[in-house]
Amino acid sequence: MICRPSEIKEALRSYMANIAFTDAQLGKIITVLDEVGYTANTIVLVTGDHGQNLGEHNTWTKMTAWEHSLRVPLIIAVPWLPASHGLLHDS
Repeated sequence: MICRPSEIKEALRSYMANIAFTDAQLGKIITVLDEVGYTANTIVLVTGDHGQNLGEHNTWTKMTAWEHSLRVPLIIAVPWLPASHGLLHDS
């Protein structure tokens, strides 16, 4: 399938808007945790699927087995383990 540049731009913009919306919803959850005083004793875990290929290797689907296509995000916030804050793991 060949996409016009305008279609590619719209697909990327839509995908990024989806990410921004999800981020905003997570922000609302964190705000409520702060408001009710549960932030210090609540683990927040966020994960998702690997998303779409956004033109990498000229593909726009999830039907690939490339390394970058198989990785998924996993974000864990544990307030009482400050030594772990900001650490990255590549496994």
